[in-house]
Parts: sequence; structure tokens; C-alpha cells
Amino acid sequence: MKRLVLISLIALAAISGLIQFGCDHNLNLNYYNEVTLSQVYDLSELDLDTGAAEVDLEGWDENSVELLVGYREWEPDDATIYIENGAIKARSRSGKAVDITKVKGKIPKSLSLDLSNGSGNVAVSKLDKTPQIEVSIGSGNAYLTDCQITNANIEIGSGNASLSNSIVTTLDLETGSGNVTLNGSKVDDIDIEVGSGNVTLKDCELGSGSVATGSGNIIIQNTTTVNVRFDVGSGEVIYLE
Repeated sequence: MKRLVLISLIALAAISGLIQFGCDHNLNLNYYNEVTLSQVYDLSELDLDTGAAEVDLEGWDENSVELLVGYREWEPDDATIYIENGAIKARSRSGKAVDITKVKGKIPKSLSLDLSNGSGNVAVSKLDKTPQIEVSIGSGNAYLTDCQITNANIEIGSGNASLSNSIVTTLDLETGSGNVTLNGSKVDDIDIEVGSGNVTLKDCELGSGSVATGSGNIIIQNTTTVNVRFDVGSGEVIYLE
């Protein structure tokens, strides 16, 4: 549980402003703007590192990205948002900070993702044969829906996590405080650690691994397992028909 403690501390620091995620929040970024990034994308991964944003990405058959990016800037037309070396970046003419607050749109369905968000929700859907997805959130929820992923690594300081109608070879999921829900999904190798919160497994097929919560219940309904260990510190393992 040591990593869960560290994740929780990061979340608290993000909320209190002790950690700055790419933006000087002492500045008055009074102007909001949006830009659409539309381009052919032939790289294997997309990276995003934001301080406080809502992220919603959906896979599609095209070999291109089409993303609506919302951001706050120091003055009108000060900021430029662009993709460079597989990462969404921002710069400004004034040298002042740029705060990306929203990223929403389409990406190639087999694209690997590395998403880091200080505060805000991250939703990813309709990925197919994606090698790797990394999601790190200080405070916020993570949603993976209708995805086929080889390796999924999700770390949340404070927030919920959901995996729905998906197939994952290896799932490593940790949240310091929040609930975890797996629904209609197949996971071959599973490792879930929750500091405080419930874990719900419904209509799933699980291979081997472990599911643990320090304080909360593990609720299992219509789920088959091969060799999964369930650990509960304060709570119980509940089997529903």
C-alpha cells in the first residue's frame, strides 16, 4: 500500500496548489480559447500532461487525430497549441503560462496513450489492439469503455475508476480513495489496490492476480476467476447472485 499513500499525497498537493502541473496558477489567465488540432498521425503514442483538465478521447479507424483543445491564456491570441514528438504542447508569445483545460476528440484506435492529469476526469473509449495506456490522475475519475488493450496502468490519488465492456491482457489499477468498477470485461492478469473504497466486479472474466481494498467491500456478481486472491482490510467480500 506504500504506492497508494504516495498517490494520495500527490492528490492532496495538487488540490492545495503545492504542485504546479505546467501552469503558474498565481497568474490571471482570464481569456479562454479553443483550437482544433487535425492532422495525420503516424506515431505510435500520444502524450498529454495537464494540470486541471477534462480529457475525453475516442478511437476511430482513421490514421489521424482530430482534437478540440480548450485552454486559458494571458491575453487573446497569446497561446499556440500544437503536437510535437507525440505530445500535446503549448507555448505563448508573452512567455506567460498556458493552462490546457479540455482535450476532446478522435484518435487512431490502436494508439498508445500516456495521460497525466493533476485534477479532472479522463475518459477513453473504443480503442482496439492498443499496446499500452498509462493514466495518472491526482484528483478525478478514470473511465475506460469498449477497449481492447494489452497493458493498462491506472493510478489515481482520489477518484473512481471504471472499466466497461473491455478486454485487457494486464491491468494494474491503484486508487488511494475511490471506488473501482469492472463491468462486462475480461482481464487475464489483474492487480487492483484500493486504499479506501469498494471494488465491484460484475459480469467479468478474470484470470490470475489480486484485488485488495484497505477499507471497503469487494462485491462480486456473475464473475468467473481462475486464480484471483481477494484481500479486505476493513469490510467483506460479498457474492451476489
